Amino acid sequence: MEAIQRGSSKALLVEGDFPKTDWLYSYVLSLGQAVKIIEPLDFKHELITLIKKMEENYHE
Repeated sequence: MEAIQRGSSKALLVEGDFPKTDWLYSYVLSLGQAVKIIEPLDFKHELITLIKKMEENYHE
């Protein structure tokens, strides 16, 4: 992890190089609504796709 900075209203900005593994996706998802991915955009879009697929599991 390269840096952690305080943002506005209790937000933290975490910067670093993280390998895109199942662990990273699981960790980010475990933060629930408390997390927002800003960059990299490809990771953000992959996570959005994963969340949409998860949501489909609850529509019958």
